[in-house]
Amino acid sequence: MFNLKFRYLAFGIAIALTLYFASIPISLAAVKSRVPKPQAIFVLGGGQARVDFAANLARQHPQLDVWISSGVSAEKAADIFGKAEVVLYREYSLTIERQIR
Repeated sequence: MFNLKFRYLAFGIAIALTLYFASIPISLAAVKSRVPKPQAIFVLGGGQARVDFAANLARQHPQLDVWISSGVSAEKAADIFGKAEVVLYREYSLTIERQIR
């Protein structure tokens, strides 16, 4: 009698685990469809660590534009992206000075 109950319990647990693990790909597909696709890499200040991360991300996703607002100089950013083997084909430089009165 104990052996039969144990078999039913083991069978029930096996069915539950199978259904649970079978639902994981469905959940991942649902989440993936809700996540927006990136359109650009935008670095908003923060220093060299962020530019390093952006360079590595740009190497993995070469179709994305890279925008760097501040944090490092243009020469340093070009050096970082060059080491990551990412070609920068445009550089824009804009200096805004504000006078406080």
